[in-house]
Amino acid sequence: MNKKLIISKTILFILIVSFIIAFKATFGAENTLIGVTTVTAMLMLLERDLTLSPIKNTVFFIILNLFIGITAYLSNLNMYLAVPLNFLVLFIINYLLCYNLKKPIYLPFSLQYLFILATPITIDKLPMRLTSLLCGAIFIMLLQLIFNKNKLYTKGTKILIEITSNLLNKINLIKTRENTSISDNNIRCNLINFQKLIYEKREENFYLTEEGRIKLNLSIGLEKLSLLLDKVNFYKDKNYILDDMYVFITHIKGYLEKTEDINTLNNLINEFPYKYEQKNIEDLIELQILNTIKFLQESFEELKSLQKNEYNIVKRLENIPEKFKDTSFTISDFKKNSFRFSYAFRVALGITIGAFIMDFFHLSEGRWIIYTVFSLINPLYEISKKKTKDRIIATIIGAIIVTILFTVFKNTTTRTMILLMSGYLGSYTSEYKHNMIYVTISAIGAAALLGNTKVITINRILFVILGAFIASVINKFVLPYKIKDSNKNLKSMYKNTIKQMLQEIYNLSKSIENDHSIKNLLLITSLIEDKLRLNNQLLKPNKNEYFITKDRVLASNIYELYLYITKNKIDIDYLLKDIQQLVQYENKNISSTIEVIKIHIKEFHNIRDKLVLSLTIDILTDINEYKII
Repeated sequence: MNKKLIISKTILFILIVSFIIAFKATFGAENTLIGVTTVTAMLMLLERDLTLSPIKNTVFFIILNLFIGITAYLSNLNMYLAVPLNFLVLFIINYLLCYNLKKPIYLPFSLQYLFILATPITIDKLPMRLTSLLCGAIFIMLLQLIFNKNKLYTKGTKILIEITSNLLNKINLIKTRENTSISDNNIRCNLINFQKLIYEKREENFYLTEEGRIKLNLSIGLEKLSLLLDKVNFYKDKNYILDDMYVFITHIKGYLEKTEDINTLNNLINEFPYKYEQKNIEDLIELQILNTIKFLQESFEELKSLQKNEYNIVKRLENIPEKFKDTSFTISDFKKNSFRFSYAFRVALGITIGAFIMDFFHLSEGRWIIYTVFSLINPLYEISKKKTKDRIIATIIGAIIVTILFTVFKNTTTRTMILLMSGYLGSYTSEYKHNMIYVTISAIGAAALLGNTKVITINRILFVILGAFIASVINKFVLPYKIKDSNKNLKSMYKNTIKQMLQEIYNLSKSIENDHSIKNLLLITSLIEDKLRLNNQLLKPNKNEYFITKDRVLASNIYELYLYITKNKIDIDYLLKDIQQLVQYENKNISSTIEVIKIHIKEFHNIRDKLVLSLTIDILTDINEYKII
């Protein structure tokens, strides 16, 4: 563990504790847990850039928080009224804030509802509670504006530099015939993280900013170079290409680091077309490398001409298609076998049952039933199953530790220090079972500061076991959603997305350019691939890795072809007819079409035409070989 990590974790812990203490002092002890969920939401949502529409997002969080506060208060009035109300509220929160592709954000808001349920108040204290919730929503957006205002520029540039470093390392490894898997993985992870930044910074979840539009092209160009390097790796006589690419990427890295001027990059690139045209090249790899280099040059020129105050400008050149509207995504998932519906229904049902048991039997520590149910009902069955075992074991271990410590140390001050230390050490753990040990120590210890440690410990263990039982039954028998179901739906979604990308190319023959649509579709393919990889880590390693890699190449090629046609205004009706047939699922002998296009490449001397034909061959080959659509 390095010194920098310890310092950053310590500072963060101090800031969190200070915020909660200040929140408690301002809004009262009964609202302390709202301070906990507020700081959780503030930190969790920093992963997303919400600064493009700050007023809209602030209003959303205010409405959501007030909705949670009012409904939780009503639920506490009557345990029978609470049954339908708890189910409805928790279903709404978890359905709206659980996403197929993006990281879900339901946790702090669902937890906030549970905390408010567990700390009922009288009517005279309701205004202060609602005020604390309103302020909590404002705090979330204030932190966004402080840290995420220029996130794509600051963090994004660092990621692009990291990608170029890994590309240079990959070239060196290819030259020495060494394995490039580590560099490939680093490049892939950085590209996904970069494209997530762009995806998050969209207006109305569709329109890209000018900065996002240009930098998406940069990331795609660098990704294409990495994919082409994999092809060069199979040819021993292509070292001159590796040398050219190494020099080119070195200059890109220098430009990103602001150690080189764009003119140096341009002078280098201007030499390439003449150099390769002299060879009258037919080699597809050389053609595509040349095209990618030119594409990157144009993107860097565009970025250079963009003023800093123009970065967040959004050009609405098209209406939002129906399929991209928020309402369409929400309605399409409202079916019992969908990812979002399944999870929202299960967690709402489990907590409703747990809360009713807590109220009906007047269990003073019964909140641990609903906390356990919430933590163990996961969108994916396999994760829930593993967490159930880990939760019970961690609770028992944590309970034993806190019992021993509180038996030895009787002083309240010493016990408080133990709790603070437990919370601090817990910030260093990443595994669920280890984190739960520290959570148990903190939870039991906080309740036992002035009470009977043994009684509270036994109650905690029993309630956790009961909550785990409820969660296990629901996970297994109520709308279970397994990794295989997720992968099946993701692959289907991917194929439909590829089909829509091909449709956008065909639309060019009708003079219909949907630039925002094709960019959104490309970003969606990246998010699907990332989700598939995460799922596969829970199954057999790399089970679907080959499928994902080939699809990535296909999506990249389709996007590149689209941009090349639109930028160069190429008339390729004879190719678009083939694409139309693919989109419409008509029977088509793709192999014969590929052979015809290969003949065309030899007949053309213009590099521009050869590039379009070579890209089309790659697209048709992948579709034909891997039955992607």
